[in-house]
Amino acid sequence: MPIKDNMLRRLVRREFIRRHVDSSLVEVQVVASVAYLAGPLRPIREDPVDLKEEIQTLEQLIRAIPGIRDVVNELEVEKW
Repeated sequence: MPIKDNMLRRLVRREFIRRHVDSSLVEVQVVASVAYLAGPLRPIREDPVDLKEEIQTLEQLIRAIPGIRDVVNELEVEKW
């Protein structure tokens, strides 16, 4: 993985960490400055959240990262 893609991957992962969701099963890859997101996004038990809205917000935040050219979003809503 090129250094730039590796750095962008860390920035994308940081956006997930900032949200009130469990993204432990989400796979994040960045190839040629395109972010690929796949897997289940789950709520944190004590924090009710609209996961569909969170997915849209995350995609917007990731698109705003300097250097990201596109986002391929295959995130799934998973409920406890």
